Amino acid sequence: MSLAIAELEAAAAQNPEDADAQFALGRAYLMTERFNEAVARLEHAVSLEPAQYPWIYYLASAYGMNRQYRESVKSWEHYLHHHPDHADAHAKHGIILAKLHKYDDSILAFTKAIERDPDNPFHRYFLGLSLQEVERFEEALTAFSDSISRRADFADAHYWQGIMFGMLGHVAPAIEALKNCVALNPEHLDAQFNLCIAYAIDGRIGEAKLQYELVKGMDAELGKELFEKVFNSQPAS
Repeated sequence: MSLAIAELEAAAAQNPEDADAQFALGRAYLMTERFNEAVARLEHAVSLEPAQYPWIYYLASAYGMNRQYRESVKSWEHYLHHHPDHADAHAKHGIILAKLHKYDDSILAFTKAIERDPDNPFHRYFLGLSLQEVERFEEALTAFSDSISRRADFADAHYWQGIMFGMLGHVAPAIEALKNCVALNPEHLDAQFNLCIAYAIDGRIGEAKLQYELVKGMDAELGKELFEKVFNSQPAS
């Protein structure tokens, strides 16, 4: 890849007004996570060919990866004005809006993505994340459940399904969802942590103690925090 980038850099330097050369280099920088350089090249390419809307898609992505979220939102809006049926673009727009804590706007963006690609589990998952941020827990639960129905091995969706069950006071299904998560991803520390709490809330103290020992073995400091939260005393030395 470094050789390919060197060749693209040489071509872009030799032809600074060649929009295709600038775009090719900017895309290569983006793919190799050189985000500052990607933004600069893609901005230049778009300035040379402003009607190249696929290039604006890459520029919006580069802004987002470079944490230039407001610029990313503007670019996504520009792109979507010309390509309103691009589901992934609506979803990526929603992700950036959520990073700016514009959750209502992000919910609208994810809804548009789902309307255009209803079988995509990730659009529904990200919708759930934004819904829970504004405490629309029942709708968030539906979104996470819909995500799982489209991809049963989506561990993070099972995790958030469990959290939403818990927020709604449904402890037994919360436990099952969290168990599903850790079965898929045993290293999911947040799920292991919350599973211990759920066991304790449900009165399953023996299982809570076993779960605490597991968490403590994964992360000693988090284990101390969990002990205080569940057992309300200092752990024995």
